Amino acid sequence: MSWGILYLHGVGQGVHNHEWHESLTKNLAVHGIELPGLRSRRIMVPDYTNHLFVPPTQTVYPPTPTVKEQGTDAEKLARASTYARRQAAAVRDLPDTVPPSRLGGVLGGISPETVPALGALAPVNGALGTALGLVGNVKAYLRNSDVRRAVMHEVLSKLGAQTDIIIIGHSLGSVVGIDLLEYLPEPVRVRRFITIGSPAGLSGMWKSRADKRLDFSYAQVEGWGNLLGAGDLVPRGQGIAPTFPQAADVSIDIGVAHSAATYLAHPTVGRVIAD
Repeated sequence: MSWGILYLHGVGQGVHNHEWHESLTKNLAVHGIELPGLRSRRIMVPDYTNHLFVPPTQTVYPPTPTVKEQGTDAEKLARASTYARRQAAAVRDLPDTVPPSRLGGVLGGISPETVPALGALAPVNGALGTALGLVGNVKAYLRNSDVRRAVMHEVLSKLGAQTDIIIIGHSLGSVVGIDLLEYLPEPVRVRRFITIGSPAGLSGMWKSRADKRLDFSYAQVEGWGNLLGAGDLVPRGQGIAPTFPQAADVSIDIGVAHSAATYLAHPTVGRVIAD
């Protein structure tokens, strides 16, 4: 493989948990792809943990957004149409997918205390409490522009000279990845943007940024797959395609797990990355 992987971590597991890499290594090996070790320059894992928990005390200036879609309206439409066909082909006949869950309607806006029946389901109850905390952290990230800018600078500094990449964003890292798309240097081409366990589609998630509009480059990003566990209580069954139509939502069965390692061990995720 000549491409590199940019892994954007979530809140709970951080950059120092390498289980995601072990899972992905085994998963891609099935497809004949040998993933480089964590010390390789082609595996980029920025650590922005400190920026999340120790907000900057001074104003942080944003990176310079890069110009995305250029050309005539007809050329832009042609690129968008080609992208849409590529997206449809990428998710067609994927193995081991399941119908979307209804957790979004059932769990939206509740807590363990407001639904006593969940108390009898210890694994679910514990997962729900964790999920609510993680979603709260993502909302805090979105509300603080200095934190977001500091994270962007950290991520961009890790790209180095790599211009052919796959981006994998887990949980909060998926939201970081969505922000990153606006700042990627022009030479960078994204083979796949993979978001896993993303809360980006939750109702009210972008309330603090009502002006959020993704300046998406159909020429720079070749495909975007959003994998959500049907029982994962962070996305709660809510895909991100209604908010970001450039993404293709794919539902998989991983129980109530949310970890990146569990997602990246699933055969569907391996297929999406390898194809």
